[in-house]
Amino acid sequence: MTPPPFFIKVLRPFGQIVAIDDEPELDYYALKNKALTWHWEFMFARSMFHAPDLIRQHEILERIAELVDTGRVRTTLTRALQPFDAAQLREAHRVVESGHALGKIVVARPQLTPASRPTPGRLP
Repeated sequence: MTPPPFFIKVLRPFGQIVAIDDEPELDYYALKNKALTWHWEFMFARSMFHAPDLIRQHEILERIAELVDTGRVRTTLTRALQPFDAAQLREAHRVVESGHALGKIVVARPQLTPASRPTPGRLP
């Protein structure tokens, strides 16, 4: 049996853990003695299971967008490459594969303004 991970050692009894990654090697019995609670968060759970509170996902994303827009939360975005084409995809791969990339690198289409948004149901 492997020793418990560091976070189990430092948590107080009845503490809570929120995870977004899989923990295939975690011994969940190690949580028991401290009565720790493990919470999974999966962004697509509401939509995958047609949850009755599906609108909550929209509300959460709107709130995060507001916090980012006002500077209260910083994104991990460090570089945005445009246009969305093969050359920019190659550049993104080159940077990531260099082993020296920091943050998130995004290859994106130019931001649409409300006036330039496509008609619903039609691709730009």
